[in-house]
Order: sequence, then structure tokens, then C-alpha cells
Amino acid sequence: MALATAATGATVGSVTGAVSGALSGAPQLTPEVGAAVQELGIPQALRDQIHHALKDLPTPHFSKISYPADYTPSHPAPLYEFLLTSGTETFLELTLSSMRFIGTANDGPHEVSITVNSRLFRVKDFAVIDARSWEYRSDGHTFVEWEADNGHLLGEKLETFYVDIAEKVKKELFSTFVDRVSSP
Repeated sequence: MALATAATGATVGSVTGAVSGALSGAPQLTPEVGAAVQELGIPQALRDQIHHALKDLPTPHFSKISYPADYTPSHPAPLYEFLLTSGTETFLELTLSSMRFIGTANDGPHEVSITVNSRLFRVKDFAVIDARSWEYRSDGHTFVEWEADNGHLLGEKLETFYVDIAEKVKKELFSTFVDRVSSP
């Protein structure tokens, strides 16, 4: 079995400016937040952490891929052709669907909430085998704390997010998936 993983996230701006602005309470990734997410490499870091977490599973092959340059959700043919010709049997798509600060008051503590959606595709017919959503929530801090030291605290929480989501993907999706594939 060959499995490919890719991560996406729509995102304009920098984290320091976005902390008290675009991220605050936004339920979905706005273009500004999407650009900041891409600039920080959050989708790629998540993909890499998941790939690392899956490496010890008893499956023949996991690989990381990037979307072909001419791929768009409305025109998936380039991705499909790439996966078919590479011998990939299944494909895990990860999408960062929301990233926001949740709190009760402007000066009160706010948690970082990040939602990741996944779809596991069977490549031969591009059928969705499994679809899930996971949410990460940090502990609460004030915006002053989030912005201090050029967003160092946010960086720490993102590292925790990567590990947390990777472990959820491994345990909830791939442990049972590998069991199903490995069963006689």
C-alpha cells in the first residue's frame, strides 16, 4: 500500500499583526490568516509531523507530496493523474479549516483553536474512504502574552498542535485503517 499525504490551508499577513487582528474570533480562515498560515509553513509542518508519527506503522510506504502546480479543487485531474502514475493507492488530504482565538473579553484569556479536516481517498476511483475533523485548543493567555517575544508562545502552541493532531490521525484513523488492511 502506498499512501500520500498533503496539507493545505488558505491564508495574507504576519502572525504578530494577525494575533490581535485577523485571528481574533474569526471562525474560518480569512485570506489574511490563510496567507499567514502559509507563510509560517503550518500545513507543511503538520504534514511532516503526521508523516513522522506514521513512520513506525506496519505499512509498506508513506510519502509526502505537494499538490501539482496546476491543481485546483475545481480541476483535480492533475492531482489524480499524478497519484495514479506514482503508484499511490490512498491519499490523505488535510485542510486547516479554522484558526482563531476564543475568549470572553478583549483583555481576558484567549485559547488558540485550530480545526483540521481530513479526507482519505482511494486513488483508483478517487472515492472518499474516511472523513474526519479534529480540533486543537490551547490553554488561555492574554493577547499581550500571545504577542510577547515576537509570538514565541504561539510558536510553542503550534508545536503542541502538530504533535496532538498527528497522534490523533495515527490513533483514530491509521491504527484502525492499518488493522483493516493487514487483516487476512
